[in-house]
Amino acid sequence: MMSKKLLISFALVGMIFVFGCSGKKPLRGKITFSDDGSPLPVGAIYFETPTYSASGVIEKDGTYIVGSDSLRDGLPKGTYSVVIRGADEITVIHPPGGGMPRENRRPLIDSKYQNPDTSGLSFTVDGKTRKFDFQVDRAK
Repeated sequence: MMSKKLLISFALVGMIFVFGCSGKKPLRGKITFSDDGSPLPVGAIYFETPTYSASGVIEKDGTYIVGSDSLRDGLPKGTYSVVIRGADEITVIHPPGGGMPRENRRPLIDSKYQNPDTSGLSFTVDGKTRKFDFQVDRAK
């Protein structure tokens, strides 16, 4: 028969594993255009440090959820550079006469957001903030 103290210890250790011993907190947000507040409807957002990277898909309404080890498990505490990639409007062009269709890509946001050195975007995960929105400039 287990002692009451031993049983409580096992329960506490189990809770730590169930609720996350990694300290990661899910991060959600929305990306909008700085000129009119409309949502960025496509792309991916990346949170990067020199040793760690996490990403999330940008949905049609501009929202994202960041995942690292799994799709939506969040980020460990720290300061991250933020980049946004794949934010292109894609149209398929069908040439007259039935030739091979091709994709035409038009960037939706300024190319500076694709590089951590030029994006100007950063975020600090402090264990309290679970939502963070970004505004981006349209492509010129």
